[in-house]
Amino acid sequence: MKLQSEIAPDLWEAVSTPYESKQYSRAVLEAFAYLRDRIRDRADVDGDGVRLVNEALSGDKPRLFLNKHETESERDAQAGFAEILRGLFKGIRNVYTHERIEVSQETADAVIVFLNYCATVIQKGKGPFVLDEWIERVLDPLFVETEEYADGLVEEVPPKRYSEVLTELYKQRQPAEVKELRNLRLIFRCLVDRAGDEKVGDLIATASGELKRTRDDNTIFSAIFVLPPKLWPRIDKLARQRIENRLIRAIEQEMVAHAGGYQPSRLGFAARSLRGYFTLKDRLSEALLRKMDSDDVKHSAYVAEYFWEDLPFVSGESIGETLKDRWAESICKAVANSSVNGTVWKKLCESFSSMTEEWQSAILEKFKSMPDEYAELLQVARAPQSDLFGRS
Repeated sequence: MKLQSEIAPDLWEAVSTPYESKQYSRAVLEAFAYLRDRIRDRADVDGDGVRLVNEALSGDKPRLFLNKHETESERDAQAGFAEILRGLFKGIRNVYTHERIEVSQETADAVIVFLNYCATVIQKGKGPFVLDEWIERVLDPLFVETEEYADGLVEEVPPKRYSEVLTELYKQRQPAEVKELRNLRLIFRCLVDRAGDEKVGDLIATASGELKRTRDDNTIFSAIFVLPPKLWPRIDKLARQRIENRLIRAIEQEMVAHAGGYQPSRLGFAARSLRGYFTLKDRLSEALLRKMDSDDVKHSAYVAEYFWEDLPFVSGESIGETLKDRWAESICKAVANSSVNGTVWKKLCESFSSMTEEWQSAILEKFKSMPDEYAELLQVARAPQSDLFGRS
């Protein structure tokens, strides 16, 4: 018999070194270790030998079902297979371990081939957590879009499988509609929080590999939409820069009309979610500055509506005097191009009191060229709690 051709490749990998060295007892023990690990993985239990078999396969509600477990015949079949496994561990594995028995190649072949059969049966069993069925529930049209519901689903995932689930969920997200992507985003946040840094490595590698290559905007959007923004700095640097470059181009080019005015496209929304983690932050800032400085009021309104909190005079970011002067000038220009009812003016008045004194002075200096009412209103807006628009 050529053993390698009779058993699974990963089992052969486990036994090949001692087997080819003619250490046949050791090869048999490695095959038992392989079977033990398959049982542990499929049933999501620890333990060894008889205790492991009992926990995984025995009782009215075993951790691993080898059949539907509905009829007496099916329950007997599972109980009988569990008896076989207990006998294998007690009558062969334990004896080989403690008695240091040397066996022939023929005996080793027979035992290893049978253990391969047992592992195949175990692998086909249905454990307490079935990934495909779980993902179907995540994509369920009746998914309740709350953290409580998402956390309840995540609670069902065995901790040992966090990495696998994160990676598979990421791979399956692509065809999803926005509603499904919102569900996935909730699930990813809960899973990543539970998994911790050490179990997101495979997810990071998978996302990095995809983002290094893809040119599809929907793929880019869905990746950024579902991944928690805090993971962005861990994505491969070249992949980040490549995608950020695409997002910046989208911001420069886009202007999507809708009933209430203007809003970002899908990639614009993606840029908003990552704006605090950008590697190409200076380029993003320059793109926003050029839009704010545009003669078209729609562009400045777009920046004010969707990126205002990240602009340097609001965030308090330290920048050079030349750049500061350009930003102050662009704000003044944007207000002049619209009116006291314009988006930029409203945002400016709402946030003016929280700006640094340095920024307030720089902006007021530019407003000297404007009608007096603007500078007067900004002076009023300097005071905390002021509300120029009559809101309570």
